[in-house]
Amino acid sequence: MTKQKMVEEIKDVLGNEAPSMTFMNEESVKALYGKYVASNRMEETYEEVIKNFFGITKGITSGDVTVPKEALKKVYKPLNLKGNVFRTILEAHNTILVHGHETGNERVIVIDRHAGEIIADEVGSNGQVKWRINKSYKGEIITIHNHPQNTPFSTKDLFTFNDIRQTRIMCVQCHNGAIYSLYKPAQLKYALTEKALQDEINFLRTKNRYDNLETGKRDAVIIADIVMKFGWIFSKEV
Repeated sequence: MTKQKMVEEIKDVLGNEAPSMTFMNEESVKALYGKYVASNRMEETYEEVIKNFFGITKGITSGDVTVPKEALKKVYKPLNLKGNVFRTILEAHNTILVHGHETGNERVIVIDRHAGEIIADEVGSNGQVKWRINKSYKGEIITIHNHPQNTPFSTKDLFTFNDIRQTRIMCVQCHNGAIYSLYKPAQLKYALTEKALQDEINFLRTKNRYDNLETGKRDAVIIADIVMKFGWIFSKEV
């Protein structure tokens, strides 16, 4: 897209509030375009998908548990997804939550970030679910699985997130409706060795500042410390 075309679309979105761009270089205009035009379009796409998928409901519902649609939007917004990919993600959360409530077991669905295709769908036990993809796989992936006990990421989850470089975001759908997410920024191209990650986890577990925390809260704080150190982004949405 040319600089002039970007300027025109920025003005269409911002109207009289659009800044003067006469003397801006192309990179500066691109930055404004990404902030005001591309993000606005993404929100419109998200809203259309949300409206068509949920109708008048407040979110994904299984039994008496609801995963708010605003929480789902917030988790996946950093990926700037196409509408069809976001729909596949919503369907995956719904499938996994219902399956978890019905069986008490874990299930994982792996989605190609750009095509929206499901490339893995595996059922596990109450405590774990195993899955792998070919390490030569060229695309970026989104993984979603459930934790029946409503716990945050396990050590094994961290190893998997770290080891499979194609993973951009990993989500844990808890049975109480909460969502934990780990996001790997695009500029983060390296992976730690499993030993380095395990050493860091072991070190953090010996620190006194975790002693007075309940197990679930302690694990969440340790995860937050790990992802901060290694450049990942961790969040919990309720």
